[in-house]
Amino acid sequence: MFIFRADGNSTIGMGHIMRCFSIADCLREKGKKSCFLVSKDSDFSRVQALGFPVLRLQREDSHGWSSEEAAYILSAYDVDAVILDSYRVVPEDFSRLKAVAPLYYIDDLWAFDYDADAIINYNIEADEDFYFPTEHPGRKLYLGPSYFPMRKEMLPSHPGRLRSGVKSVLITTGSTDPCQISRNILQWIDPAEYPDISFGVLLGAFYETEYISEFETLFSPQNNVSFLTWGQNMKHLYESTDLMIAPGSTMVYEALTFGISCISYCFAENQLSQCLAMDAKGTVPFIGDFRQDKHSLMAQKLRRLFRESLSLPQRGVHRTVNPFCPDGKGAVRIAEILL
Repeated sequence: MFIFRADGNSTIGMGHIMRCFSIADCLREKGKKSCFLVSKDSDFSRVQALGFPVLRLQREDSHGWSSEEAAYILSAYDVDAVILDSYRVVPEDFSRLKAVAPLYYIDDLWAFDYDADAIINYNIEADEDFYFPTEHPGRKLYLGPSYFPMRKEMLPSHPGRLRSGVKSVLITTGSTDPCQISRNILQWIDPAEYPDISFGVLLGAFYETEYISEFETLFSPQNNVSFLTWGQNMKHLYESTDLMIAPGSTMVYEALTFGISCISYCFAENQLSQCLAMDAKGTVPFIGDFRQDKHSLMAQKLRRLFRESLSLPQRGVHRTVNPFCPDGKGAVRIAEILL
């Protein structure tokens, strides 16, 4: 059995859980069993709805869960490997889980020198020097966008296709929006100036009801603005989207796989390095960090980049200089590694 140690809730979102689900689903197709081990503060019902067995930790140490408890629970199972996907980790967690089974860590933050048997980092900025390979000569590294774990039901019909025009714009923050970013982005762009373009706002799973009501009151009178509830068929949504405005997250990699041009921003530390790397390479322009950058300057940059993105040649430049194109097979590759 493969154990996925990951969490998801209204504070950290569901990204860790969903990328682990993609891998577990590939393992299931190959006849292998998987189980999710989640912290006490995880949204248990949402994880359970994915269709895999779920175990819940009860103890909460200083970083939100106890690896000692996790190791004790897993010692009762025949564990092939533990796949750890969490930022809430300390060095002791790695040694405790490695004592149970081979440990694979899915990373995109590099908080310290992880003592794992293998590290998976699908981000564009990841390279071997990043992980000081001489410190752990036996540790295996699986780096780069070819390991981006995309769900099989999400695979595009026409991967990498560049749209000829912009008729549909998707605005998303993921499952949470602590900085009320979606509202700011709509106000900065002003959809009324673009009556021939439809703007869809994906309302996150953990958006507050009051925030959604405010949104609807503010923008519903505009015929070209629609609000999309969480749980959409994302493949269909991507295939009807020409431009996406999103944080540096897995959604950007999904969009690039579909050939969608993107504009990025960040509001969390784990998003920043991806945004900066993609911006530096000319792949996805970055408007700034909602936590610390001046909103007036971010608004100016967004309006300029949005106007530029309406031009096919400009969007074509982003695709031309793109050094990679995720092919949607990362989860399959990771599953093969685990096997």
